[in-house]
Amino acid sequence: MNVQIPDGVREIMAELASTVSFARNPRTNKEINFSLSCGKHKYIYFRGNDGNDYCYTPHADIEGWYYSFAYIGVGRGSHSGKAKKFKMRYLRCHRKRKNARCRALKLSIVKGRCDG
Repeated sequence: MNVQIPDGVREIMAELASTVSFARNPRTNKEINFSLSCGKHKYIYFRGNDGNDYCYTPHADIEGWYYSFAYIGVGRGSHSGKAKKFKMRYLRCHRKRKNARCRALKLSIVKGRCDG
């Protein structure tokens, strides 16, 4: 089966693959690896008022961990919320998806419920 992937999605997937492959689990210090089939999201994000993205993984990695993290703007435009470059910060691992989602919401200062 041959599936056509749009260029924009391909660029995003390449960026995510390079970002996630360099990240390590803060507790076990092992590389983070996902086994996702086509069509599933690697992460879900909340855009903060400061222009940063606060993310969590809706699917566990191959060891059963969920992650919450933030992409923080660096360099020009980072103070005005219009940054062009971002770095991953605040990487945390969780055993429950709900906890990862709540952590991302708390980081983003989005008013949301963390009990459902």
